[in-house]
Amino acid sequence: MGRSPSPLPVPSPSPVGSSGIEASGPVPGAGVSVVGTPGGGLVGGGGAAVVGAVDGGALVGDVVGVEVGVELEAVGVEAVDPVVDLFAPLVDGDDVVRSATLRPWSESSLAKSRAAAAPPTSTRAASTRVTTTRRRLDGTGPKLVPGPTASLRPNRRRWTNRFEAGTPWIMAKLTVEVDADEAGLDAERLARIDAHFAHYVDDGRLPGWSLAVSRRGRVAHLSTYGRRDIEADRPVDVDTLFRIYSMTKPLTSVAAMMLHEEGAFALSDPVSRIIPAFADARVYRGGSALRPVTEPLSEPVRIWHLLTHTAGLTYGFHHAHPVDTLYRQAGFEWGTPAGLDLAACCDVWAGLPLLFQPGEEWNYSVAADVLGRVVEVASGQSLDTFFAERILGPLGMDDTAFWVDEPDQDRLAALYLPLPGTAQAVRGDAFGQAALAPPDCLSGGGGLVSSAGDYVRFASMLLGGGELDGVRLLGPRTVGYMASNHLPGGADLESFGRPLFAETTFDGIGFGLGFSVVVDPVKNKVPSSVGEFGWGGAASTVFWVDPAEEITVVFLTQLLPSSTHPIRSELKALVSQAIVA
Repeated sequence: MGRSPSPLPVPSPSPVGSSGIEASGPVPGAGVSVVGTPGGGLVGGGGAAVVGAVDGGALVGDVVGVEVGVELEAVGVEAVDPVVDLFAPLVDGDDVVRSATLRPWSESSLAKSRAAAAPPTSTRAASTRVTTTRRRLDGTGPKLVPGPTASLRPNRRRWTNRFEAGTPWIMAKLTVEVDADEAGLDAERLARIDAHFAHYVDDGRLPGWSLAVSRRGRVAHLSTYGRRDIEADRPVDVDTLFRIYSMTKPLTSVAAMMLHEEGAFALSDPVSRIIPAFADARVYRGGSALRPVTEPLSEPVRIWHLLTHTAGLTYGFHHAHPVDTLYRQAGFEWGTPAGLDLAACCDVWAGLPLLFQPGEEWNYSVAADVLGRVVEVASGQSLDTFFAERILGPLGMDDTAFWVDEPDQDRLAALYLPLPGTAQAVRGDAFGQAALAPPDCLSGGGGLVSSAGDYVRFASMLLGGGELDGVRLLGPRTVGYMASNHLPGGADLESFGRPLFAETTFDGIGFGLGFSVVVDPVKNKVPSSVGEFGWGGAASTVFWVDPAEEITVVFLTQLLPSSTHPIRSELKALVSQAIVA
């Protein structure tokens, strides 16, 4: 098997059906009146939805929908406490499934929504978020009934609408969209995945988890198990929020490549063109952390080096090199020093020695964080604003952000660590609390919180060659280029990377622009497809996209570090054995 990446040091199923929406709180009564407008460019004709008033927790009024030229009968809406059933089934059993959740909006969520929709300024008596799920009349997938006013975009699951009382987002709740057999998957074999990882929870190794397996853009298997908060006895559900840590990196890479497609920079451009401090970077040649000996750059650090982790940067938590020690001494181990924003952090990193000359080796590092700063400077926007306006908003990923607002904090899973000597998961609030407040540094390498539904949409966009539901972020050739192995000579990480911690195995695995890439499944000793790409996060999360089998997988849990258990190799083998056609 060759060298294995060293483990990261420990810092000092219930199936989900197509219904079952849970309310997360009452709607404040303020008599908000919303009225729909006809039209909107739905497939097959216009569309309209009319919703009455939100008043004292009751939703009163009618809903009318038009799709594929078929007018659906009006449905009276009746509030049921604590669940509001906004849409009742209308057509022959399971052909249409509709439901809704109303919950209070936070000020920051409203601000994020306004940034995406740019509505006129208005006074807000009350603001609510409406969550709806609907399958198409032909049963081919979920589709929202458009919400009650303009800004409707054709063929979209999520519709941004402008209410006089605020700017809610209407979003699809994650649900099974296609039978496993129809998707070429074996339902009994998929159940093996749930049973296997249920054992991890039952014996205390994991707190809980959420899993979504999709094929050809439709969710075929969706399951959750265990607790998002063991101590509070709160179960994991499809709306649970997770710290995705390094699964932020692919979003940052997508952001950078969007700007590259617009001509903002070439991949061969020196980083110093955008972040001047990197013009004076030096490379470690010997000595200790107290007296390092350095030499000048033989060539500049380039944007391509950031995307491929070949820049010579590192992480303080590696504990493997004098430069790692210098990172820790500067305050960079499991986070960033208080008071330093992303620009300031990049200046510090540029002043620390590189491990090697750019392009000479692969080393897992803060390169994606520096890339996030490149995005900021090249776009003229902060990283969170760019994400919200260019990626998260267009894809309808409204659960994804750099921190969790107070109204949604009960949805956030607690973070756990393995108890030394036992592998039992014990709570790690000292690390987990960071997700509850805006960070000083917007980390493009590990700062996001997300949900299974949101990340499924991101993975589906990648499987779709940069497009999802009529929204295109990248061209298909760009996505293909990103998912190609960029290591010199087609090398794998075993031969070109340092045997340190990373969110992947090394044998038979190459690296693209922000993703690991399978180049030799036999050498990797895990059933998979050549060209499969993805990444994971420090809390044992993982996703991958298999273009050959048209499969995406998203697995979310909260156990730090990810090297504690062989979750990813086991999950890949279990998913692979469930593919039967």
